[in-house]
Amino acid sequence: MQNAFVDQSILSSAEIAAVLRKSGLNFDQWQQAALPEELLKALDAGTDEDIEMLTAHSATTTEASEESSAKLGEYRAELIAENHAPRAILRTAWGLLVGEKVAADMAPGLPFARYSVEIQCEKGWNNPNLGAYCDACMEMLDESLQDFLKRNRSVDIEMGDADLDGILELSVFVTPTDGENAEQVAVDGLARYLIQILQDGTLDRIIEAAVRVKCGSGQS
Repeated sequence: MQNAFVDQSILSSAEIAAVLRKSGLNFDQWQQAALPEELLKALDAGTDEDIEMLTAHSATTTEASEESSAKLGEYRAELIAENHAPRAILRTAWGLLVGEKVAADMAPGLPFARYSVEIQCEKGWNNPNLGAYCDACMEMLDESLQDFLKRNRSVDIEMGDADLDGILELSVFVTPTDGENAEQVAVDGLARYLIQILQDGTLDRIIEAAVRVKCGSGQS
């Protein structure tokens, strides 16, 4: 299986909605590929900045040694490998969706699960107005999201900044204290909202409108 981003099929919004109806947020059934080169460069640059900060901190707290330098080198290699590892994606005409599930313990015996979908737009990568573009997209999408949540009160979808150079992230967070079947309700809710904004064209319209308002006009 090819796992480069450029080898993945470009799907229409209707085709992505069909994938979500079939697979939901079962990310193992999404396309599996490394992120686009532009995003990998940004991730690797961020990793190098983190390593530089750790190196500087180590130099002020411990005696510099070949062993500590080697450990930081190994740590950097691990992080770079994680950056370039295949992820769950759905490639679109304007960018991609990146899905991720994080399952861990907030405290001993208190597990949680977090499902997130990042919305990435190619026109936003390496764009100096990315922050303004993200704000415009979230502002435009907020009315749609709030309307969905009012009609689906058992679902709590959060919208925020993406970790990568993306537009925004939609996520759900569940713990055992949320009640029986809470995880399935949350996952189904986020999938249904994504299907809605893909199928009715909301997401496509917002992405293009935000490009004209922020990226295309040069406003900040």
